[in-house]
Amino acid sequence: MSYPHPSAGHNPQLSEDQGPLLTHTITGASDVISQAIDRDFQRRYGRSSHPPQWSAQTESQDLQTRYNPLQSSDRTHLARKHSSKHQLFHLLEKVVVRLIWSILLSAAMIGCFKYFEKVKVLNDLEKNVFNVLSTMIYLTMGLNLASAFKGMATMLRWKLLARKPHNLKEIDLILGISSLIKVGRLGFNALGFGKPFVFISCLLWILLNCVARVSVAFTGLTYSYDSANATGTELGVVLVSEKSRFWPLGRFQEEPPETGAEFQTAHFFGEYSAMMADNMADNPHDQQMLRYDKSTKSWVYEFREWNPKHPAYMAVTNRTIKVTATCNAYDIVKGQNGLEPNIIYYNSTDGENWVISEVSVRGPGATVWANPRADINPEPQWTCALGNRCAIVAGFQFIDTERKEEVNGTLFQCAVLVGEVENARVPEHEIDDRVAFIAAGAIGLNGFSDDPQDWLYQRYFRGTRFGQRFDGDPDQMAMLVSRFSVGVIATMDMDNPKIEAVGMKPWVGVLFKVDWALLLTILGSICGIQLVLGLTAVFVSNTVIVKDDSYLSTARLLRPLVERLGPSGCALTGKEIATTLRTTMVYGVRVDKSRSRHHLDIGEDIIPGQKFPNGWYDGDVEGMVPYTDEPTPEEEKRRLLARIEEEEDLLHLA
Repeated sequence: MSYPHPSAGHNPQLSEDQGPLLTHTITGASDVISQAIDRDFQRRYGRSSHPPQWSAQTESQDLQTRYNPLQSSDRTHLARKHSSKHQLFHLLEKVVVRLIWSILLSAAMIGCFKYFEKVKVLNDLEKNVFNVLSTMIYLTMGLNLASAFKGMATMLRWKLLARKPHNLKEIDLILGISSLIKVGRLGFNALGFGKPFVFISCLLWILLNCVARVSVAFTGLTYSYDSANATGTELGVVLVSEKSRFWPLGRFQEEPPETGAEFQTAHFFGEYSAMMADNMADNPHDQQMLRYDKSTKSWVYEFREWNPKHPAYMAVTNRTIKVTATCNAYDIVKGQNGLEPNIIYYNSTDGENWVISEVSVRGPGATVWANPRADINPEPQWTCALGNRCAIVAGFQFIDTERKEEVNGTLFQCAVLVGEVENARVPEHEIDDRVAFIAAGAIGLNGFSDDPQDWLYQRYFRGTRFGQRFDGDPDQMAMLVSRFSVGVIATMDMDNPKIEAVGMKPWVGVLFKVDWALLLTILGSICGIQLVLGLTAVFVSNTVIVKDDSYLSTARLLRPLVERLGPSGCALTGKEIATTLRTTMVYGVRVDKSRSRHHLDIGEDIIPGQKFPNGWYDGDVEGMVPYTDEPTPEEEKRRLLARIEEEEDLLHLA
């Protein structure tokens, strides 16, 4: 088979009938090109303008840089052997390298998120470090993904050029499809020529690129900063409450407060603590300031620390204090209505009746807590044997005559012990015995007394927190009175003036949370789509020779095309060259008569859709024709002869 080739260097033999027809066709095409060039020039520079007229000598020698070709012996070393299998591995290597980068960056993102999730609460510095690292990973992953899609487009463009004929404008756009702008122009150009399928394909490619790049940004939706209860601590100077006294005004005064003022303040602290959340009610765990330990039957409070620069920043420490109480219950024999000055109760321990005279506070149906003031009235039965941090209080629960209750009144004798501060590291963390003793008996302080040396009383009516009635149950009363004392300590820690000490300084940050299912889904989709598209691009493109992304290599291929301009047109744009040379071309292969020497070319007579053969590729020589995978007559003849010989051999053997 013989194909005419209008490029320089080709002079195929034409029959007598073909010669005049081809000459007429070329002449007609040249007239059309000349008219198009003239119209374009006048459009740019005006109808009255004329192009410069160069002399033939100047045009042939001065306007074109010319070099002598390489020697024949050197050119033989420019041949390259093409193997589709070798090219396949080379293209796969490019895809795999970019995929490995995506996997590594995904692993880096997972590691970054995992590390900061373990930190949990991030301060400003840690938050800024995370933002910097995550942004670096986002940008790098986006660039790698863009590079991967660019590499796929660079492979596919050669397959597109070899698939069917294209005009020069389409060829120029296809060679630049690594740019999404060029893809968009190619799509609109195809739409103008009535090629909706090409337009839709270009649009889908642009959308796929956009989705792939935006998907990297979607990973930002997989984590969140939660500022609710997001606090952390660090070693430093903190504010702690001053615990040597009960300060009535919540600040330091020039003179220490009087004893009566401290009694009043301690009792107020206890009553105020009734509003504090504890674990005996249905309160959320993070709101419980007081906790009752059933195993030790004691109330526990965890001390707080504050940030000196930001007093609103508070942190719970590991320093705790326990308050424990035990009670004995005795029946009131006389005065159980709360209206008589003397109370007689039956002491079941020794089997005798005891008298408490001149009870100053009366309260029918109420609960009266009394502090016997063991500090100034050291009566044996009202003095605690557990040490200086313990106080004994008396609780009278009188009957209500109007309710006609058929039960007796009850006297509770309770010993309340305030323990030492656990995990205290500096003196500022301690609570001395005097303050502990006041807190232990605070439920009965600040009441009325006829004589400062007498007992102090406090009355609590039915329905109040510390006026509850438990029908003579000493354990319930012990838990109630110790709840009051631990509330005194807790309120003192919150309300007393603050001093500086070494501790764990609290700060408020953000709680870092990660939606791992969404993150892994997004990263897995990115890597999976990149793998599928990469493999598709490789196997589709491997049917042709995929030239590297080099301007020099591409220029060598396009040399025959632009040689038609001669030495002119060095300042033309690609669009102007495409307008000037109105033709369609195909990327393909030429072969010599022996079909052993191949040449890459882009020409008008190349047969589209052919699979590029393996073998040696070298320069263009005389007599080369466009390659086709259909056998030539000579090959058909050789195949037929070989088949005949094979059949004869089989008959001979038979």
